[in-house]
Amino acid sequence: AAGGGGAPPEDGAPRDLVVFERHLALRSKGGNHCHMNCVPVPRERAKKARKIFEQAAKRLNFEWTELLPKPESAIDLQTAIAEIAGDGEYYAVHLPDGTVLLRVIRPKEPHWMSFGREVLGHLLGCPERTSWQACMESEAAEVLRAEKFKASFEPHDAPAREAARAE
Repeated sequence: AAGGGGAPPEDGAPRDLVVFERHLALRSKGGNHCHMNCVPVPRERAKKARKIFEQAAKRLNFEWTELLPKPESAIDLQTAIAEIAGDGEYYAVHLPDGTVLLRVIRPKEPHWMSFGREVLGHLLGCPERTSWQACMESEAAEVLRAEKFKASFEPHDAPAREAARAE
């Protein structure tokens, strides 16, 4: 999952986005913090995401609350989460079909930070890459990956196209 695990984007396989989100209180500083991880998953595997997240929840003795009806906008999503979690901590999974699974995390209730990475590592068939430390690359490899990433967006960079035409 982290560091580009799973099949490389160059394989051309259609992908769907699976997002997991952890909203937590900053107890020592006040306020709150949110982590959102957006992971492109090969479409055939993405179809299994809900089942795998549900199995993981069952192993940990909790159940998801599905947001119904499916939120149609960001405002709908924020409203639905607030109605269930209030200002408290929560964990959410956003599936490619628009389904959102929510778990409210009560004060002092454990929820490990690597949960989503571990579930998606299993889904992607690379559980050994669920820890970012296992995904470290040399600086040269990181630079090459960044250049390929930037190049993949060039067709969508209107200002760069306009500048090239002006030359």
